[in-house]
Amino acid sequence: MGFETFEVVISPPRLVFFSGQAVRGFVRAAVSSEIICRKITMTMTGKAKVRWSERHGKTTSYYSSQEKYVKIVQEVWNGEETGDRLMPGTYSFPFGILLPHNLPSSFESSIGRVRYLLTAEADRPMFNKTATTNFSVNCTYDLNTDPFAERPLFQDKDKTVCCLCCAMGPIHLELSAIRTGYVPGENIVLDGVVINNSRSTIKYSEAKIIQKIRYITTAKTRTEQRTVQRVYRPQINPGERDVWAAVPLPIPPVPSSHLQHCNIIEIDYYIELMAKIGSCKVAKMDVPIVIGSIPLRSTFPHFVPNMENVELGGTMLPSTLDTLPFMAESRRATATAPPYSDDPPPYSPDFLPEEYRDVPPPSYAACVFNGSHIQPAGKPRPRPTAPQGADMESDDDEGGFAPHYITYGPR
Repeated sequence: MGFETFEVVISPPRLVFFSGQAVRGFVRAAVSSEIICRKITMTMTGKAKVRWSERHGKTTSYYSSQEKYVKIVQEVWNGEETGDRLMPGTYSFPFGILLPHNLPSSFESSIGRVRYLLTAEADRPMFNKTATTNFSVNCTYDLNTDPFAERPLFQDKDKTVCCLCCAMGPIHLELSAIRTGYVPGENIVLDGVVINNSRSTIKYSEAKIIQKIRYITTAKTRTEQRTVQRVYRPQINPGERDVWAAVPLPIPPVPSSHLQHCNIIEIDYYIELMAKIGSCKVAKMDVPIVIGSIPLRSTFPHFVPNMENVELGGTMLPSTLDTLPFMAESRRATATAPPYSDDPPPYSPDFLPEEYRDVPPPSYAACVFNGSHIQPAGKPRPRPTAPQGADMESDDDEGGFAPHYITYGPR
């Protein structure tokens, strides 16, 4: 016989954590008959991985890199006083682990990821019992510290489109917005114009937010682009124009620009304005933007707090005041009088650093891109050969995970 229940519970429930905060909770365990168990440990891990393959003729090349940010092991129970026996009962073994500073945000794609994991492990004969859960980390990117964020956004371009070796002349693209820096939950309010000076009909025009990702290994760098959000406009006949007047382009939950503190994955954002001509021709231009997690102070009055998320800890931002008083309890508490603890460990709310006291309370929401495997499901995933001394452990490779990110605005 073994465990009837063995799981990791984050308590109180939190969708997002920040560097310097404590991840608290308990290991819930239940046994109906006495079992041998030497100890139970909780391990927090955080690491980034990049992996892809490329086929060149009959040869396949594999590229990979990884870096680790945190690995902390905490013993939550041991059987020294019970003869390595866990008696029948239901248990809640508390844990509390402080996140280090300068952690990158959680991130998931089909090629790379930054993932944080809690793993409970019961040390038993033959086969250990394990349980895992993912949690999201957000890196604080304060737009008020980025001089690029307050700059007005503007760009124009004349693009001559060729079809069947004949110039079809120029499509004029123009786009502007009041600023360049935004946070998820905001609308980028676009003004602009698309002028069709060609002899063909523009089927449609669109503006979209593009997430540009660079995956970095020692051998090669790969670039990927994903469409975050888009808005369409109607067709434009030859000699006509379409004026964009205060067209909103919403920003959904996404990680902040640059993916700070990660050296193998980089993220940038830009707006692409594109006019589609015929079946295969386009005129387009790109305008860079920056996405952060702390909005510009000038925009604070525009946000409406989500009170439901405030109750769930939605206002929790980085703090160095998050202590772990309950962890002074003995890790050798006896199991002869179960349960070890009826309740999860006590929780004290964080306090915002002074510079963030007036930040509008945010919400948290799942990333606009669903969680995914490093390799798309259904396709073989050959494991790359690791350089000598490299650690290619894959204990958390299976399954997808959709990180949550800070977002603002009305419910």
